[in-house]
Amino acid sequence: MRWSELPKSARYYILYHTMVAPLLFTWYTIFYDLLEEGYTVLELGILFTAINVLSIPAKFLIGRYFTFHDVKKGLLFIDVLESTSLFFLYFATGSLAPLFVGISLLISDVAGTLYPLYQAYERAVYPEDRMKEALVWHMALPEAAIVLSYPLLGYVFGVLCPSLDCVR
Repeated sequence: MRWSELPKSARYYILYHTMVAPLLFTWYTIFYDLLEEGYTVLELGILFTAINVLSIPAKFLIGRYFTFHDVKKGLLFIDVLESTSLFFLYFATGSLAPLFVGISLLISDVAGTLYPLYQAYERAVYPEDRMKEALVWHMALPEAAIVLSYPLLGYVFGVLCPSLDCVR
């Protein structure tokens, strides 16, 4: 399937994933950052367990809401939640660090509940009879963005500015 044969909404959705894919390295740096800040594995385990327990009511309410509402709004809500989570994580230093890390993880955990909305939206925008061909584009372009951007990000954060403050 050629790029031009995809519906416009499918092309936009694939481009969205292509633009977001290079930022996924933050999923790996968060834990490294927390360990470098002085947390132990046990402390992080307790924190993550508490966050998962605290997020149960929010997950239920948000999941129930998007059972009956527009999937696109859910995708926007995921991005707002994840951005807010990273914002709190950025300020997680000093004596308030545990509070900000906890809030950040709670928000991110609630956003993770909505990830199945991505698959629902894919089924809605990709041509049903050519789904596999559309998914080739969906997988190839974001992976190409990662292959091209990670060496650059590695150089920036490994050579030009290797401190944790730069990664934040």
